[in-house]
Amino acid sequence: MCCSMSLDLAQRIQWDNNERQAMQHHMTPADALRLAINVLRDAAEARKMPSGIALDDATAEMHADAAETLETSLADLRAHE
Repeated sequence: MCCSMSLDLAQRIQWDNNERQAMQHHMTPADALRLAINVLRDAAEARKMPSGIALDDATAEMHADAAETLETSLADLRAHE
């Protein structure tokens, strides 16, 4: 699951930079989920937390699985919008 990324790291960073300005005044639950998904995927790919703490394979996989779970929740949320 870790390697089935919908956006690569550079695309996620670009999305974050482009969307940050648009979302400064209003962040929806979908926006918050997307940001959380990106952080979890980045940690899984880099095998380290944003703080720099290293992740073992099992913990990195857990982060990737959590991102996939949130991705499903995001799709469900958007279906109800």
